[in-house]
Amino acid sequence: MAAPASPASSQVGRRIRTVATISAASALAAVVAFVVSILSARVLGPSGRGEVATVLQFAYVVAPFVGFGADRLLLRRDDRAHGLVPSVSAMVLVAALAALVAGLVYGPWLALTGVVALVTVSFAIVRAVAISRGRIAFFVAFFAAFQGSVLLISLALYFLGVSDWRAWAAAYIFPALPLAAWALAKARALTDARAGGVIETARTNAPFIASGLGTLAATRLDRVLLPALASPASLGLYIVVATATEPLYWVAQSVADQRTSETSGQGRTQVSSASVGKRLAVIAAAYALLGGIGGAVLYVLIVPVFGSEFAPARELVAPLAVAAVLLGCYRHLCGEILGSANPRRIGVVELAAVVIAVVCYPIGILLADALGAAWASAVVYLLAGLVAAGVLLRGASRGGDSGGVSGSDGGSEKDTSTSVEGA
Repeated sequence: MAAPASPASSQVGRRIRTVATISAASALAAVVAFVVSILSARVLGPSGRGEVATVLQFAYVVAPFVGFGADRLLLRRDDRAHGLVPSVSAMVLVAALAALVAGLVYGPWLALTGVVALVTVSFAIVRAVAISRGRIAFFVAFFAAFQGSVLLISLALYFLGVSDWRAWAAAYIFPALPLAAWALAKARALTDARAGGVIETARTNAPFIASGLGTLAATRLDRVLLPALASPASLGLYIVVATATEPLYWVAQSVADQRTSETSGQGRTQVSSASVGKRLAVIAAAYALLGGIGGAVLYVLIVPVFGSEFAPARELVAPLAVAAVLLGCYRHLCGEILGSANPRRIGVVELAAVVIAVVCYPIGILLADALGAAWASAVVYLLAGLVAAGVLLRGASRGGDSGGVSGSDGGSEKDTSTSVEGA
């Protein structure tokens, strides 16, 4: 008779299954986005495709404020000790404010920003709960329903020949609303963090809000600025390549989030430059291989898939493939920090990423349009990764990541993490 599996091997197997499932689902989301990008690009052309992207990218930047960083908090198993989950009324209030501002400044259709942000937040919260609590079936059900609705509606619009970009933008929103309401209610029932109002939650969760904002500023600000500083057509060219490179980002983010969850579940989180460097080297090599293969395939397929009017997008493949690899490494380092005994240091890293993005993206776009934005994204991820590495290793050298004592922010936090077995 075969010996029963040890608890340690069972935990490893569970972690592998969680990462594999979340990564596969996230990669599938990127595939759906790529297919929808192809369909909409063929019907709308670069300009109309850029208009749809403008609505979505603007919403993604607003999302961290709507969600109050709850998705970052809920990746940890000790969420009660470090922050608050926003009440539904708090999220709706901030989303309505974002919709009002967007509608007044950019026009009524950009008011959909608030609705897209709510849907985006619900997806992020469900994903975080799935990783930290092992609720993978819940995540997969919500994910499949959401992505399936977007794909089916987009297929219908394509075969009906609908050329109004506003209809394509709406495809991401209205079917997702009931799913978002259900998912938020379900996720709240599975968490143990206390719910708070707007002011209290914003103040308590400030580092986690900064974390979400930093990620989205680094990955989305280029897409928000392109139509303003260049043209919607430039964004249309840019987005088809950027969307195609996103599977690597989502795999990397899933690995980073799992790292956050498993390290925050330990009583003492040990971090050393040697261990971080070893993990980062392995991950960087794997991402470089995937990025190189994916970039080569994409370069060959752009014109046959999207059409000859998208031929100029070929020059964006190399810089965006490099950027995807650097982004994966950066997110891994952030996952290490977020899972440490002093997760609030993540706010310093992500705020630095915002500053870097705000400086680099406008310069890149003004100098070289979409190509400048592509190379600027690689620079942003490289510099942000260096900041993350510095903060992580500085905390380790001070003992801030073992035993729950203070990190680089000078605060003091008792480590109240639960064990992996008890999660």
